[in-house]
Amino acid sequence: MGEQHYVQYERRGHIFYVTMNRPERLNALGPEIGSGLEEAWHAFKDDQEAWVAIWSGNGRAFSSGADLKNMTTRRPEDFNQSFWHGRPERRQGEGLIYCYKPVIAAVHGYCLGGAFMMMLFTDIRVAAEGTLFWYPEVVRGIPATGQGPSMLPKQVPYALAMELLLTGGRIDAQEAYRIGLVNRVVPQEKLLETAQEYAERIIANPPLAVRLIKECARLGQDYPMEVVGRLGVAMAQLNRLTEDSQEGPRAFVEKRAPVFKGR
Repeated sequence: MGEQHYVQYERRGHIFYVTMNRPERLNALGPEIGSGLEEAWHAFKDDQEAWVAIWSGNGRAFSSGADLKNMTTRRPEDFNQSFWHGRPERRQGEGLIYCYKPVIAAVHGYCLGGAFMMMLFTDIRVAAEGTLFWYPEVVRGIPATGQGPSMLPKQVPYALAMELLLTGGRIDAQEAYRIGLVNRVVPQEKLLETAQEYAERIIANPPLAVRLIKECARLGQDYPMEVVGRLGVAMAQLNRLTEDSQEGPRAFVEKRAPVFKGR
């Protein structure tokens, strides 16, 4: 279990659980949760026995997005420090963005603002009935213009993405499912159970192959097909040297279930 109070994380078997734990503030993304998430994602990436992560939030909401109360303390002169010199807050999210292990989001209540944008970097999403998705930053005059908004038009039709981004519109879980933003909509009491079912299906596969597939899929969104194809071939050749790549065919020939080790 991580020491960070506002973000709890632990591994059970090959599943790594990351849970935001600031329910009294609806898990608002202030520095506390931001730094805790970075710690958790790096722990996930460094743990060789952690093959898939489930990301959720305690309390009434997954996350209400940016901590607006914290933002009221910012000063205009802080721009110099934040833009040219960087601060820890500017690095928040990178642990998830550059993670090539699969991540499942289990969202409920509210998934707003920065949390909505961060969810776009997960691979499978399960939403509880009634969950509200909303990017209200533009309404408050504090839009995040980094990698998050650029992901939305890649995942849903462009016009729908721009409607959400430019108007500050909101959609519920059923609409998110209809446009392909989430994989499943389930009752609240089935949320983690469904996420775990997805995780179990993933960890039944060789973890190194899973990571290579995710990396190629992500790179294919940003680079020309020729570049991704060449890189994919190189990674596939390396994968053939692993124990797991030999275990799969051997188990098939021997008519038994494969035992993958991530080696």
